[in-house]
Amino acid sequence: MKRGRPLEVLVSHLEKALGYDTGVKVESPKRLPDLMTPPRRREHDVVISADHGHHKLTIALECRDRSRPVTVEQVEAFSTKCRHTGVNQGIIVSPKGFYKSAMEMAEKLSIRCLSLVEATSFEWLLAPGINMVMRRPKEVSITVLAEGAELQLEDDYELVDLQGSVIPTQILLSELMEGFKGTDWDPLAESGVSELSAEPRGLFVLERSTRKTTPISRIDCRLEYDVTSRLIPFELASYTDKRSGDKIAEAALAEISAGSLKGKLVIVYDVEKGGGVYFVKEPEAV
Repeated sequence: MKRGRPLEVLVSHLEKALGYDTGVKVESPKRLPDLMTPPRRREHDVVISADHGHHKLTIALECRDRSRPVTVEQVEAFSTKCRHTGVNQGIIVSPKGFYKSAMEMAEKLSIRCLSLVEATSFEWLLAPGINMVMRRPKEVSITVLAEGAELQLEDDYELVDLQGSVIPTQILLSELMEGFKGTDWDPLAESGVSELSAEPRGLFVLERSTRKTTPISRIDCRLEYDVTSRLIPFELASYTDKRSGDKIAEAALAEISAGSLKGKLVIVYDVEKGGGVYFVKEPEAV
């Protein structure tokens, strides 16, 4: 991960939560065409796009995660970059603040200066984090019903389709595990059992010794599981407009990673506007 990328990710998650259900699109990073030197494209840390009828607004955010405040030269360079890429509004986000000369130049160039700093606590947030409870598979058994007989998919049998192609048990198991996501389970128990039945079409069980195939009428799956829990601590951040001193929002964020579910739980709170809880899903890797 490149230097400064964690700040870019944090800002993009926060902007997605602030723009939730407003129709804006937040991308990070995003390459835009350089109007001065086509077909060259230049990368912005975070880009917010919004459509208003036949008008389109593009906002670019530069995340300066450095050990010292933003300088006037950096403001000028970013302003030029925004003009060359057709950006309507440029914003610089810095946890270390801005030099006075940089703030003055930013005002002249219509560049917003925001601060995103770590916080130790918020009056409205009483919990240290969220308790994530998960169902951990311990043992899975599959029973196939064919012509009234219950068969276990072990060494003697395997699944085949209409063309006689073998279906690996692992693929069947993967499909069944997806089905288990919709079954009920007790998050307060230490362990438990979930059961699932399916009536497939066009599947047969093949007896290896005789090569006999028999159509399958039902597949039963039994999942034994343990229940685990862990506390995911909140990461607290205060988002502020440096020029006006107005606080945009206070935010508590928690990293969620459970199988295919990956992203950040974001709690955004504003004293005047209230708050909201959002889940910002991580984009899938290409």
